[in-house]
Order: sequence, then C-alpha cells, then structure tokens
Amino acid sequence: MTIKATFVSLAAAATLATPAFAEYPERTIELTIPAGAGGGTDTSARKLALLLEEKLGTSIAILNVGGGGGSVGASQFMQAKPDGYSLFATWNSPLTTVPQVQNVAY
Repeated sequence: MTIKATFVSLAAAATLATPAFAEYPERTIELTIPAGAGGGTDTSARKLALLLEEKLGTSIAILNVGGGGGSVGASQFMQAKPDGYSLFATWNSPLTTVPQVQNVAY
C-alpha cells in the first residue's frame, strides 16, 4: 500500500468513526515536521496534509521544527497533549539513529 493510500484510508476511517467522534475535529490539527521547510519530508507531509484537510474538513497547521537531526521536533511532538490534534511526520533517523548517538527527551 502506498503512503498516499495509507493516509487516505486513515482519513476515510476517521470520517466514518463512531458517533462518539462525531464532533472531531473541532479545531485545527497540528502536524510537526522535525526538519526545515522545502525538504523531502516537508514536501511529502504537506501533500498528505492537504488530503487530510479535505477528508477531515479542517485545517492542518504545519510546524517545521528543525535541529538536532530531527530530535528537537520529535521532542516537541512528544510533549504535545495526546488529544488527537497533534500529528508527526518524519523519516526514520530521529526515531532510530539519533537516540543511539545522543541523549534525547523521548
């Protein structure tokens, strides 16, 4: 399954959720990208954000938080309130390699 198909499937599932989630989303969703704007991860995440905006009917705020090989953005995301309004788009290194070579808060 391609990345686009996966996110479309997730967005479709979110729109067909049970009545308990009928009011979701009530506000803007934040998408943290642990890299500067314009790179490959940022470009891909922005395209996926557009698909999610269409499916969910709300806006998605892109937060580019570069630095530390992705660990700064990852740390910021890990401190977000777990309420369903924070998403994270990254490549594998901030979650696999960086914690092996430096101390991280996650």
